[in-house]
Amino acid sequence: MHTINEADREKRSAALASITAAILLTGLKLSVGLSTGSLGIISEAVHSALDLLAAGITYMAVRYAAFPPDTGHPYGHGKIENLSALVETLLLFIACSWIIWEAIDRLFFTHVEVRPSLWALGVMVISILVDISRSRMLRRVAKKHRSQALEADAIHFSTDIYSSAVVIAGLLALYVAEALPETSTLRPWLKQADALAALGVSAIILRIGWNLGRRAVNVLLDANDEPTAFAIRAALEKITGVKAITALRLRHSGPNLFADLTLSVAKGLLIDEIEQIRTEVESAIHKVAAHTEISVVFVPYEDGLPQDRIMKLRGLAALHGLVPHAVEMFDLGNGHRVIELHVEFPPETTLQDAHAQVSVFENAVQTAEEKHVTIVTHIEPLSTQKRETLASPADSERIRDAIRRIVAQEPLVRDVHNILVHSNSEGNCVSFHGRMEPNTSVDKAHSVCKRLETALHTNLPELSRITVHMEPFQE
Repeated sequence: MHTINEADREKRSAALASITAAILLTGLKLSVGLSTGSLGIISEAVHSALDLLAAGITYMAVRYAAFPPDTGHPYGHGKIENLSALVETLLLFIACSWIIWEAIDRLFFTHVEVRPSLWALGVMVISILVDISRSRMLRRVAKKHRSQALEADAIHFSTDIYSSAVVIAGLLALYVAEALPETSTLRPWLKQADALAALGVSAIILRIGWNLGRRAVNVLLDANDEPTAFAIRAALEKITGVKAITALRLRHSGPNLFADLTLSVAKGLLIDEIEQIRTEVESAIHKVAAHTEISVVFVPYEDGLPQDRIMKLRGLAALHGLVPHAVEMFDLGNGHRVIELHVEFPPETTLQDAHAQVSVFENAVQTAEEKHVTIVTHIEPLSTQKRETLASPADSERIRDAIRRIVAQEPLVRDVHNILVHSNSEGNCVSFHGRMEPNTSVDKAHSVCKRLETALHTNLPELSRITVHMEPFQE
């Protein structure tokens, strides 16, 4: 497993190799293009010069994209890579505009004599070999580290192979034109092959540039990744504890994917049961997209019933001195409904007294319900342990936002995830995970956790318990 520093070094090395190749090819193509007058080769020299600029932008992008999240960028700096890909696209469009203008001028207005040579052919062959090598290298590193900036470079340079082949075809056509008699009808057309080759280069660049630019814009605007979202939904629907996917939002940032989910689960689940569901959810999503930062909010599942129906039942129970939990309602069709709930009594209460109190409550429910209803009430002793449940959605979101804001101000912590907000008789409780550099000492990590706990207690005095789990940051 590579650490983030090793990945960063490998991406920078690939970008520097691309810069070196671009310098070499730009110099060769420009010198040969000017000496022969070939617009095809000059256009390739301009293309390579822009490759050099793009490679420099890519190098800076992969360098700054590796910076950890901070207060102003809680999701990190990964989108610098996507912005780099968009800038590359704009540079390609500028180059194409000049090449197309010059080619049309040579075809219809200004005659320029092109002198084909073996040097010109040799430079283009060298260009193809270099582009094959660096596009393969960039594609391998981009796939390994999920870098859109390096992927854009790889696609960019793979198109250079085809554009160079078009220029070679134009130069060969000039050789054929020189060999034909002056009276040949093909000779004038073949003489124009160089300008036509330049137009062919531009067409290739525009097509690939459009696809690159569209992808970069989609990521920068947080467009939904439908294929990945569909695959994640399909995976989550197989998890028994997940009753409904209330919300699913995905956003890409450089090599990372962030998934924000709201999942409905059965009412009355214990914290341990919810954590087990969380583990299964994260495992299922990582099988779809391995490098995904996941944030999950759990809400009670209403089974398609209005919220006020359960609130009405709880109110009716309160009138009879009961506090039910683990309430479930099921519509069986044909006007038949089943209600299941648990009710606690002090351990010394006799079964006769408990049953009598429950029976009065059940009769009241039967009278209030408009459908035929079967009520199953589980009588159990009052628990000596504090009962913990999920906090309300409004409290949960407010506390989660505060935690993210406070953790973002701690420079040694890379991110915060797995935030769980729950409540008990003493108030709200929170637990969350954070990541730090693997070589951080336990003593320093513990000090950071203490600072976070102090800041959270200061900003959120209603929290009765804070649990911070710190773990090493890995790619």
